[in-house]
Amino acid sequence: MVEKFRGVSHAIAHRYLRSLMLVINPTRDDENDAVEMYIWHMRYGVGDDHGAELTGTDGTIMASLRYEGIQSVKKQVLDLFKAIRGLCKIVLAPLPTAAAATLRATYTDWTPEDYQAPGFYPSPEKPILRPEAEEIRMGTLQTGHHTFVFLYEFF
Repeated sequence: MVEKFRGVSHAIAHRYLRSLMLVINPTRDDENDAVEMYIWHMRYGVGDDHGAELTGTDGTIMASLRYEGIQSVKKQVLDLFKAIRGLCKIVLAPLPTAAAATLRATYTDWTPEDYQAPGFYPSPEKPILRPEAEEIRMGTLQTGHHTFVFLYEFF
């Protein structure tokens, strides 16, 4: 996981990272059969309003994070994962015992064709979320120069 954080930092520093996806598959057999996806979309060049909010569909703030420098990003992301985990226990049915997770990155149009963030490997295809899935926009994480938009998709 540390290697993945370094890879994400490298991709952001070069403005290559478009999105980061946490994909939950029912088994390891098919990486493209997604039962849940958590997606952060990057935007570059945002102002000084630093923070993140995890909100419900009605706009209620479930959790919020404050950006306090690059050293705190890892802790903030882990705190966000914990908040999501707690929310999922309330909203979603348990995952199958054979469920697997993968972290995937997509890149901007100006990224060199042969670039792959350190710690990442080329993903097969875009995961296919099951047809009965729903999408919830849950919040953003803003740094001094970059913004993450968090989408939560589940079925």
